[in-house]
Amino acid sequence: MAEKEKFEILMEDLKKDFRAAFDGIITLRDEMRRGFDEVKEQIKFVDDKLEFTAKELGGKIDRVEKTLGNKIDRVAQKLDEHMRLPAHVGV
Repeated sequence: MAEKEKFEILMEDLKKDFRAAFDGIITLRDEMRRGFDEVKEQIKFVDDKLEFTAKELGGKIDRVEKTLGNKIDRVAQKLDEHMRLPAHVGV
């Protein structure tokens, strides 16, 4: 077999190897992109859950603050009324 024929066969084999490696890289890249897309979707899902939870907690905190504020106001009013009783007037 002539050197030229050996070289051509070797080049053909190298072309096939490069093509297989290239195809593998493309496949790997596509799989990574799909994986990243899935992770992005999961992160968005968690972000949405956190946002919803924060809104719910914010609403509950607002209601508790209002309720406690009203109760504190009533206690303060009762204390003022009590302090005006004759037993406390001179004190």
